[in-house]
Amino acid sequence: MDNCPRTASQHGVRGVPALFFYRNGAIVDQAVGALPKMEIEQRIRRLL
Repeated sequence: MDNCPRTASQHGVRGVPALFFYRNGAIVDQAVGALPKMEIEQRIRRLL
């Protein structure tokens, strides 16, 4: 966010960490804030 404020603004990033999951160039899921490893893994499995 600090190094690339324009990019952060374009993606609506308001906090860190921010995770964006893309499929075919489109955001299909996103998460802001620290998440447990298991939750991140579950999101990835669901999206595959």
